[in-house]
Amino acid sequence: MRIKEINIESFKGIDSLEFKPRLLNVIVGRNNTGKTSVLEAIAVTMDRVFFEQNYSDSPSSIVNYLVNALEINLVLTGNTNSSKSLKVEKISEQDVYKNIASTILERVNQIRKDKRYNLERKNSPGKNKNATKVEIHDEISIIQQTINNVIKDQLNSDNNKKLFQDCVLIKYNRGESTLFKGENFRLNEIIMTGEVIERLYKNKKLQLKYLLDYHMRHDLNPFVNSRKVKNRKFGEYKKIILVNDPVKTLNTLLDQKDGNQELALKIEEILKSDIILPNLKRFDFTELVFDTVNGTKTVKFSMMGEGFQTLVAILAILKSNENSKSVILLEEPEIHMHPGYVTELVKYISQISSSLKIQLFITTHSSDLIQSLFNQEQTQIQEFLKRNLVMLRLNKMDDSIIGERMTYKEAKESVYDLELDLRGI
Repeated sequence: MRIKEINIESFKGIDSLEFKPRLLNVIVGRNNTGKTSVLEAIAVTMDRVFFEQNYSDSPSSIVNYLVNALEINLVLTGNTNSSKSLKVEKISEQDVYKNIASTILERVNQIRKDKRYNLERKNSPGKNKNATKVEIHDEISIIQQTINNVIKDQLNSDNNKKLFQDCVLIKYNRGESTLFKGENFRLNEIIMTGEVIERLYKNKKLQLKYLLDYHMRHDLNPFVNSRKVKNRKFGEYKKIILVNDPVKTLNTLLDQKDGNQELALKIEEILKSDIILPNLKRFDFTELVFDTVNGTKTVKFSMMGEGFQTLVAILAILKSNENSKSVILLEEPEIHMHPGYVTELVKYISQISSSLKIQLFITTHSSDLIQSLFNQEQTQIQEFLKRNLVMLRLNKMDDSIIGERMTYKEAKESVYDLELDLRGI
């Protein structure tokens, strides 16, 4: 799979951006020009779970503050041409209010229905002859009025007015629009449901005890369980992988992937063949063994420098996806790296992307990384970069982010200006 066209409208600070990527795409620009937003726009469109993981606190925050809706379209290649799209739309306070009222009414009715069944069974003849049948409130108008009063009391407070921003309509591909509620919003719905029950049965202690107990045991579970999505396994990301902390991503990968020793051997082969670590005898993700004049010396992997750990982490992530034809998004992979490691990283990325047809999108603030793109010694890598490198240069004009797509040749001719951008000049 490969993305051949990207169109982003009103995602965060990006008003409008359209470009055609290639296999290796490097995104540059000054601070606050939307580099990370481009990666996130791709990830959120390709993977709904990414949306749920990263924007559940305030889902409307990804919509540009000047408009009410965003839209992202990705044109893909594969066995057959296809596309991915996402539309996120803010909704009015009135519609949010109606939805809350409807949800709470449905939840209260379900609680009443389930408890009526349980109480009637408990108090049926033969079960408990001395039990008294418990009545459940049945006057729907009183229930609805109580719900309205609770919502007004809760949402009119200054602390909760922002909850209206935690509700959006989302539409993936050609599916139907669905309401997505942020975590705080859903938690407040549950709290308000409990408040409704308390007001309805405040004079009926037995019913109140049963109903609140049921509510706490059953209604809070979906909220807690919904957060399990954050524990999704690395391999379940499938077609899109966003890496903004390579070492952390590596640890997740190692915890959940079989065949870590095989992966370590692949990394060891690279480290030895390019003499990245002189005198390296053995490598794994726990420790490294070196030959010295005094015999072998063991060093824990965690004690190696951050730059080396980052380089190894990125290599492991790329190698573990050799057969997946994934799209990999790397956010500033050069952080903590020695310039020599950055040069090696560019070489490996080019080699792996070339041989495996893995598409990469990389943001960078590193002049060393930019220079390395144009100073590769191997002819094969040079030719790959000339054919497959696209540089997306982002700039701000007034309040708008402008994107300039550059080929290898154009970027090489503009390398001085690109480096000025990286310095913020």
